[in-house]
Amino acid sequence: MAMTGDPEMLLEATKTALQQEDYQGAIAHLEILCQTENISIAEQQTQPATSSSNIKYLLSLCRLLAQSSNLQIEELREFLSRRAEETMKLGAEGAILATSHQSPATFLQFKQAPRAQRWQPLPTINLMPFWLLQCGSAIALFWSIQQLIELAMGLTNDLLVKLPYLEPFQPFYHDHTTKIVFVLVLLLALSPWLIDGLLRWWHGLQHLSLETLEISSPEASRLLQRSCRQHHYHLPQLRVLPTAVPLIFTYGNLRRTARIVVSQGLLEQLADDEIAAIYATQLGQIANWDFIVLSLFLLVTQLPYITYSQLSQWGNKISNKTLQAFIAIAANFAYGLWLLLRLPAFWLSQLRIYYSDRHAAELTGNPNALSRAILKIARGVAQDIQQQGHTSWLLEGWDLLTIISYKQAIALSNLHSLPELEVALAWDCTNPLRYWLSINQAHPSMGDRLQRLNQIAHFWRLDTELNLRMSRESGVGSRWGIRGNSGTPRPKGVGIRGNSGTPRPKGVGIRGNSGDKEARGERSRTTPHTLLSSRLAIITSFSLLRSSPRCCF
Repeated sequence: MAMTGDPEMLLEATKTALQQEDYQGAIAHLEILCQTENISIAEQQTQPATSSSNIKYLLSLCRLLAQSSNLQIEELREFLSRRAEETMKLGAEGAILATSHQSPATFLQFKQAPRAQRWQPLPTINLMPFWLLQCGSAIALFWSIQQLIELAMGLTNDLLVKLPYLEPFQPFYHDHTTKIVFVLVLLLALSPWLIDGLLRWWHGLQHLSLETLEISSPEASRLLQRSCRQHHYHLPQLRVLPTAVPLIFTYGNLRRTARIVVSQGLLEQLADDEIAAIYATQLGQIANWDFIVLSLFLLVTQLPYITYSQLSQWGNKISNKTLQAFIAIAANFAYGLWLLLRLPAFWLSQLRIYYSDRHAAELTGNPNALSRAILKIARGVAQDIQQQGHTSWLLEGWDLLTIISYKQAIALSNLHSLPELEVALAWDCTNPLRYWLSINQAHPSMGDRLQRLNQIAHFWRLDTELNLRMSRESGVGSRWGIRGNSGTPRPKGVGIRGNSGTPRPKGVGIRGNSGDKEARGERSRTTPHTLLSSRLAIITSFSLLRSSPRCCF
């Protein structure tokens, strides 16, 4: 319905549009108001309809309306000027519009390194160890649940035996293996709909159409359709969370039931090619099937985590100290149980990140956009934590599925320039204890992950978004790069030995510079195979799987 030329109605309509952040609607009302007041609009909006350009155009209309003596229009001008200037101030340095102050990390300036126009396929890798790890993780989850249940039932009956007038509960002595398997299979079969319900109930999950996605990222919309058509997949069901924190994750029990959930904050904070690269990582998880096992892990761990979160919120509201203490004990017990049940998924969660990043780079030919997207997501997560003053339940409870960890985002939040960031991330690539430091994390180290994307960029003769290949004198180097220390691209078909001469798994297709004997000896002390050998005494069965990501750049 067309808006009439009544200034009072236009005033209210414009205020309502601004409160809903409907800038196009506000512009339309102001243009009608200018026509009503016989004010000619000499300068039309010519820039793309972004939030910043809309605000600038609204300010220009406000200046035109300042010529009028109408009190209602004067009130409108003041309201718009106050709102627009506040938003523009918060949106300085190219940051997104927000309602509170932003982190200094928002102002990182990226080099906008290019993408590949034509690219050759990456070396083929063997996914069988990764699939075996998925089966092993599911078995480890079953074993953990079985042992915890048997321990709880055994302790309960032992307590009942010692108490007078009470008898142990006989079913607790029975074998419950079949029942546990049945419950896990049932959870897996219902996982897409159960997780839909959890997200809808607690976080306001909504449907996202391809047309709506195309507004934020036309490339992502085309990528989803093209990839699913080429591989004969059903198009994943798209969902959106109405939250400002940038998130994306995938869940389901089959490729046809897969859901890709993205937050509104991610669609607003990332560029077109970056959103496409992030969606490509989710397509990689669907292609590798790892989202199925992690969906089961998520469902199993949500019960203790929701218990912990609800008890914590309830305990903060009550004033009875005794009751508060009991609630704190129960909440900490639930949190500990949540941490314990997550442990078998850590290795799988780390490795699937490497494989999905590799798949995304090969699908889009744009590893640099993925690097920028990862850093922008980390920045947005840190900003959300800073604004709220705590880590949200969504960030912590769904950490197994997210593309980065909120802990990594916090660690990078104090780095305010690109050189600082590169130095910190280079440490992740060279620290000989980096795999030990991440052994209890659901995500791999950020520097190691971004360095692998750099190696893919080198493989395609692209400049990289980050410079993580420091000189040998500084102790920082790219031991897994496709180029040598001199930066010269390696010819196609080179061998697959690294700097120290240690044979690499088949499918890597890279070779580093050998250097002098001293350099070779220095590097050989910290090769991943040396680190891997030290772990064999602890976890022998997963040694091959731990080394497998080194095959995928």
